[in-house]
Amino acid sequence: MIFVEAPQSVEEIEQIAEEVDAPLLLNAVVGGRTPEIEHGRLVELGYRIAIHPGVALQAVVPAAIEALRGLHDHSPALNRSDSPEGFFDLFGLTAWDQLGKRYSDVHK
Repeated sequence: MIFVEAPQSVEEIEQIAEEVDAPLLLNAVVGGRTPEIEHGRLVELGYRIAIHPGVALQAVVPAAIEALRGLHDHSPALNRSDSPEGFFDLFGLTAWDQLGKRYSDVHK
């Protein structure tokens, strides 16, 4: 896998795909040097993976700042009915925990 970092133009993205005989991974940083290019075009060119580091973080940071501002202003940052378990369950913690318990019992 070849990690393609910061091509400066769509033409460079295309040229790399033509000249490199290996699976390609394009690092597409929003606002970075890599120009925007449609996913379908990358597939046509033969890129196997396109990563978009920071996209989720860019969406989350303003909400985090607002929550921290709420703490500063002595406002509750979270609804009191929220729990750590409820938050972690957004990422499937309960299912993973159950799976871990299931298989840990097998090895006892």
